[in-house]
This record gives sequence, structure tokens and C-alpha cells, in this order.
Amino acid sequence: MPYKLLALDLDGTVLKPDLSISPAVLHAIAAAQARGVHVTIATGRMF
Repeated sequence: MPYKLLALDLDGTVLKPDLSISPAVLHAIAAAQARGVHVTIATGRMF
């Protein structure tokens, strides 16, 4: 069964300590989207 959704945490997963996103993470997200996977954020942050 193929993945349909990728939920990512921000702190320490997507964001580095300087709050930037590494090129490797951006590439992985783009690759997932290219395969039809929906990407969303799942975080405990209060926005």
C-alpha cells in the first residue's frame, strides 16, 4: 500500500537549530510530492 500522507514535525526534524531547512530535506519533500504524497506539518508549536 503506497504512502498517501507525510506529516513532519518542525523542530529538530524539518528545521535545523538556525531555523533553516537543509537542501536534503527540501529534496526529500519534493521527491515525496512528485510521487503523489501529500506533505503537511504536525507540530506542537502554538502559532
